[in-house]
Amino acid sequence: MLARSGRVARCSCDAMVRASWGAEWMCVLLCIHCGSRSSLPVNRGPSPSAVDSLLVSACVRLQSCSRSPFDTSVSRCIWNNQRDPQAIVTSLDRLTSQTCVNAAGGDCTQVETCATGWKDGCDGVPSRKKVCRESKVAYCAKDRLHLSACGEDASEWHLNPGSSCLVGADGNAECGFGLCTSPPQPCDGNTRVTCENGVIRRVSCGEQSCRASPSGPECVALGPPCQTSRCEGDIAIRCESGHELRGVCTSLTIPATCGSDCYASASCTRSPTCIPSPSLACDPLTHDDSCDGLNLIYCDGTERALDCTSLGFSACTVNAGRAACR
Repeated sequence: MLARSGRVARCSCDAMVRASWGAEWMCVLLCIHCGSRSSLPVNRGPSPSAVDSLLVSACVRLQSCSRSPFDTSVSRCIWNNQRDPQAIVTSLDRLTSQTCVNAAGGDCTQVETCATGWKDGCDGVPSRKKVCRESKVAYCAKDRLHLSACGEDASEWHLNPGSSCLVGADGNAECGFGLCTSPPQPCDGNTRVTCENGVIRRVSCGEQSCRASPSGPECVALGPPCQTSRCEGDIAIRCESGHELRGVCTSLTIPATCGSDCYASASCTRSPTCIPSPSLACDPLTHDDSCDGLNLIYCDGTERALDCTSLGFSACTVNAGRAACR
C-alpha cells in the first residue's frame, strides 16, 4: 500500500515527471493534451480506477458547492452512487444530474441549481402553485423556482421514461402518463400503475415484482420464503414481506462484500447490505478526504488524487473536516 505522504507530481506536456513512492512506482502524465489539464483522477496506487471519471467529477463538484451535500465526502458519494446506479445525488435522474453538474464547471451557483432544482427568480410562476413549463413541473416558493423534469429526464428515477407534465384534479401539475378517474390495471408487468390526483402514475418495481392487493398494487420480493435478512458470503439477502431479495455484492465496480454499514453505531439495526471489501487499500465509507496542494485526495478502494483546477476551481481546502475544491 502506498504511504499517505506520497505526493502527486505535476508535469508539462513536453515531459513526464517521475514521482517516486519508495520501491512502489512509477511515472504519471497529468496532461492528456498539450495546453490543457485532464480531469481524470491520478492514481496513487498501482492500478487505474474502474470508476466512471464523470461520476467522480460530479461528486467533487457536489461536495464542493452544495450547501447541504447528500454525502459527507467525495469518497462516500462515489461509493453510494456506484453501489446503486439509480441512487441519485441530486433531485434529477442520474444521467441528467451528472451531465448538468459537470457542465457547470467551477460555477457553484449552477452546481447548486443542478443539485436542488432550485434557482432564484420565479419567472412568472404563481407562488406555491405547480404548473407545466414545457416538459417540466415548475413550482415557486420564497421567490425561488424549482423545476422537475418529466419524460426521458424524469426527476424521480423510478418513474418510467415517457411521462409528461399534466394538470391533476387539484389544479397542480405533476409528471404522469395520462388522466384518470379510476384506478387502471394495477400491474403492467413489473410496473406498478396507480391513479393519483387524477393522473396515471407508473413506478418500476426494479428488482422486486408488482403484485395486486386490496389496498392497491405493491412491489414485493418473490424469492424463497424467509424470516430474517442475512449475508450468504458475498450475497446480501434482504427479507422483504417474507420473501428473499438478493443482491450480489461482487458485481459492483468497487470490490465489495456483504455486511452492515453501521460501523461504529452500536444501536444500528440496518439490514445486511454491500459494503467495501476489507481487502481494499482504503475504505470509501470511512476515508478522510484531504488536500495535497491543489489535489483533492479521495478513495475508491485506492487513494486517488484529482486536481481541483482541472474542474474549474482554484484551490483545495479542508473545512470542518470536509475536503473540497474552491
